[in-house]
Parts: sequence; structure tokens; C-alpha cells
Amino acid sequence: MRKADGTYMIHVDFRPPPSENKVVLNSYVSRWQKEIRTALPKFENGKLFRVDIYCGVDRFYIYQNNVHLGTTFEYRTGFKLSDIKRVDLHGGSNSFQWVDKRVIQL
Repeated sequence: MRKADGTYMIHVDFRPPPSENKVVLNSYVSRWQKEIRTALPKFENGKLFRVDIYCGVDRFYIYQNNVHLGTTFEYRTGFKLSDIKRVDLHGGSNSFQWVDKRVIQL
């Protein structure tokens, strides 16, 4: 989720083996900020999976196939939800591929 100037309010990076076997959460304002890492959920090779990012009052909640990743990501200083102008999906690590993107405003 990005502001119009290209800074990232949240960046979610799935890093499967042989890389790190982690999900890395971060934001970008002039430079990458402090990363938060959590365990990578289990995936089945060739099977589609779903990622949901919910925007709470003061943090993001991330789910994979309706299971919470085990950590949240607080909004960083200088960001508010009304600043978000884009939601991007880029490639993937170690053969992960994004095939669909839906943005739903509740």
C-alpha cells in the first residue's frame, strides 16, 4: 500500500525456502524502516492461496487462507490510511506468483 509519492505504508514480502522461510513486514520513507519478521505459513506447491490485509484503527492485520500470520504491523509515524493511493503486487520470491488482486473498501 503506497502513498502518491511512492513511499510504502506497508510492504509484505513472503520469503520461502531456501531463502528465509519468513514473512517480512516493513515500510519505506526515504529508506527502509525496521523490519518485522514472522514465520512463513505452510504452502502447497502449485496451489492457490489467499492473502488478506485488514486496516485497523492503528495497525494492519495480515491473514493467509484465513489464518492470522501471528503478528500485526502498526502504522508508522507519518502515515494514515487516507494517504494510500495505490495497492501494488510485484513478482514473488522463489517462484511465488500473484495471479489476482482485489481491493475492497468496507
